[in-house]
Amino acid sequence: MKNTLGQRAPLSYDNPVDQYDMQRGRQLGRAFAKEFLRSRLPEWEARIAREPEWFPAELLSELNRRRFFSLWLPKFLGGGGLTPLSYLAMSEELAGDCLGVTNIVGAHYVALAMISASDNLTLLAKLIEDIKAGERAGSPCIFATAVTEPDAGSDLEDWE
Repeated sequence: MKNTLGQRAPLSYDNPVDQYDMQRGRQLGRAFAKEFLRSRLPEWEARIAREPEWFPAELLSELNRRRFFSLWLPKFLGGGGLTPLSYLAMSEELAGDCLGVTNIVGAHYVALAMISASDNLTLLAKLIEDIKAGERAGSPCIFATAVTEPDAGSDLEDWE
């Protein structure tokens, strides 16, 4: 909804647009958890307990198949155009079943946000095309970023 100046109104639980966005996000999170995640978690947790380095590749494939790596990107760049509010609702739903999965998707969008903040739209468009190509090919293309703390052992400048 827009106010009289043509600006988007503040987020509100009473706003039908915001309610729709939250419902859409919840539906996506619930469907993923119910249809895919819950039945696999016990087996994955048991295997990870035995093999800490193991990762379920089928998880990334399914997130990719359902377009979780592009749904919250702008439509003009080839994404699904879903809103940050719908992402929030989706991530709350997923976190109720597995915070790790929520973090994978979240880290992907944080990395893309950092690239967006660089104002290098050519690079951003190329990376989004890589994500879309991965969706078409069934080969996930995801991004992540890391923040280091000087003097805490994770800063590359302090490497000895």
